[in-house]
Amino acid sequence: MKKIVFLLFFAAVFYATNAAAYPVSTGDLIKFDTYLGDTLTGGMYGVYNADSSATDLLFTTFCLEKSVYMNGSDSFYVTGVDSFVDEAAGQRTLQNATKWLYWHFVSGDLDTLSGNLYSYDSAGADALQYAIWSLEDQLTDYQNYRLGSAIKNLIALANEYAAEAQDYNVMVMNIRFGSATGGYAQSQLVAGPAPVPEPATVVLLGAGLVGLGFYRWKKK
Repeated sequence: MKKIVFLLFFAAVFYATNAAAYPVSTGDLIKFDTYLGDTLTGGMYGVYNADSSATDLLFTTFCLEKSVYMNGSDSFYVTGVDSFVDEAAGQRTLQNATKWLYWHFVSGDLDTLSGNLYSYDSAGADALQYAIWSLEDQLTDYQNYRLGSAIKNLIALANEYAAEAQDYNVMVMNIRFGSATGGYAQSQLVAGPAPVPEPATVVLLGAGLVGLGFYRWKKK
């Protein structure tokens, strides 16, 4: 019985630990491929390990800052996978509306949920990037005014359903040039596995199973 209890506890903790896993972690060195879209300082980027021989795509992402430099030739150090954007002026919280957009982009159903306001192509990458910049307060009033109706409708949709995204596994990949002490670079979005069940719920379930097993063992 002790062995069963231990296995139950190990399985619960293992699942809870991996349920929130992300494709990158603090200390990783990464690189970006060229962006998809026509925006000058952002768009959809592919993220890879910085090893020159690494060709496997880790994930695709979008910029959270509009005027912070990055490129596709340097390597970048991941300083953290956080709930905030780390920038020279301090830290700002990632918006739930942004999380909603990116989560459904990654899930592959943003086009359907948006009534085809979004399309999985170059134009869609541009639209989503500008929607994210707007939601993250990176555009001037004039730039917001000049956004097309499809982008504005996408922003409105994200704001409408922002509360749903509160517990989504969408975080910020904060990065610096080359090392932990390098200059600030563009913070990027990163998503983990499906947000249900929550890790805390799994731990509670595992603890309950452990308790039940221990009770039965003591009774015998």
